[in-house]
Amino acid sequence: MGSVSTLLDSLTERELEVLRLISDGLSNREIADRLILSKGTIKWYTTQIYGKLGVQNRAHAVARARDLGLITIEPVGSPGSTPETQVSSRTPISGAHWLTYGKRIRPPSSRREGLLALAAVSAVAIITMIVFLNRPAQPGYAHPNVLTGVEGGPEDTQPTEAEIELARQRMGEEGFIAYIACSQASEYQITQAREMRDFARSYGLDLHIYDSEADGYQQVTLVERARIEGAVGLIVCPLNGELLQGPLSSVQEVGIPLVLFGSLENTYGSVSLGSSSGQFTMGQTAGRLAGETIRDEMGGQADVIILDFPTKPDIVERANGLEAGVLEIAPEAHVVGRFLGATRENGYESVSQLIADGVPFDVIVSINDAGALGAIRALEAAGIGPDEVIISSIDGEQLALEYIRNCYYMRGSLYVGRRETGQYLVNIMVRLLGGGTVPEIILRPKGEMITIANVDIYAASGQSAPPAPDICVR
Repeated sequence: MGSVSTLLDSLTERELEVLRLISDGLSNREIADRLILSKGTIKWYTTQIYGKLGVQNRAHAVARARDLGLITIEPVGSPGSTPETQVSSRTPISGAHWLTYGKRIRPPSSRREGLLALAAVSAVAIITMIVFLNRPAQPGYAHPNVLTGVEGGPEDTQPTEAEIELARQRMGEEGFIAYIACSQASEYQITQAREMRDFARSYGLDLHIYDSEADGYQQVTLVERARIEGAVGLIVCPLNGELLQGPLSSVQEVGIPLVLFGSLENTYGSVSLGSSSGQFTMGQTAGRLAGETIRDEMGGQADVIILDFPTKPDIVERANGLEAGVLEIAPEAHVVGRFLGATRENGYESVSQLIADGVPFDVIVSINDAGALGAIRALEAAGIGPDEVIISSIDGEQLALEYIRNCYYMRGSLYVGRRETGQYLVNIMVRLLGGGTVPEIILRPKGEMITIANVDIYAASGQSAPPAPDICVR
């Protein structure tokens, strides 16, 4: 743990200001409004603060800062104490104010907001459990049949006609499948959600979409809301395993079929689409492309930043793969660090901050296209051209493909089968609702890297555009 003087050197005046407002109990949105900044910027600052203080949440950040004398909290009502003087911060010594982060970082959330959210969720969970446990038994409706510890493939997801019919019966007139999405902020995510709803309707089933907005606390409340509103099956893209422990344990206890779009240490009797090793391989494929560009066009030397999402363990494995892939091909490359990505807003904020801080980089590898596209906006705003920075990413969004075709920053994006993935998720749920037996882990097929060499194959049909050039040249 760093000394007080070191922390004062690293914490900027703005970070201390955010830390003071955190100690006041303000939420990210309230802090953003107070400082006239975006919510994404405040998330970035709190991530920096957590990393520098070596903590994982707001309460620990305030306690650590108080122990080090970085802020002073006086008892309310003490002599001379006013709302403006109850919390004060020391002026930091100027110094570097960027820091990479590790797996220990958690998304920032207000201490007061967090306690209230957990209390509310606990109460709702108890009420929901009582309702489900006291419902009349419905003979013929089997609980989920999951083959624990067994891996399968797409061929294990296709439901039979009997399973589809039983799923319809179990759904009834008002029941539905709930998809608790991580976010709906990108083309990939919103299109996939729409396709999943269409797949469910093709089976005569209803699917409702709940947007967690990349917020772990909000996701917890959405799980409970979906159950209260009548969900008979849950498909969840888990953001924070610790926060989901209570709600998903309750889901398992009452026998609601659960499909995870991603992996958690505790599976709660669910079927998971994808594995940590699969995520690593995806990242490694995209990282290798960046490594090849560094080797072939940059003399093997580059400063690389990684856009990550540190609270989602399977995505951290994807970021690990990105780093491993780069260094496998270009071992002399310098990895500057990992920074918050996953959404356009996060990618824009992280890269803008790095540019403002004068941090050198010429390669970006991103866990998805959304973060990469946000990074491109930041580069454009700073006047940094596509001949100065190259990007390798994952998802194969249409805008990313257009940039690949035109050698505009993007050198490649891994196609991960958005439509097929959505079909697998719905099919697994239908099988579970229909009493089918499904392996605990369904492995997705390996994707293909889309580059200038094959981008025309993946481009949207019906577009009239000249053929892509054979190669991109820096």
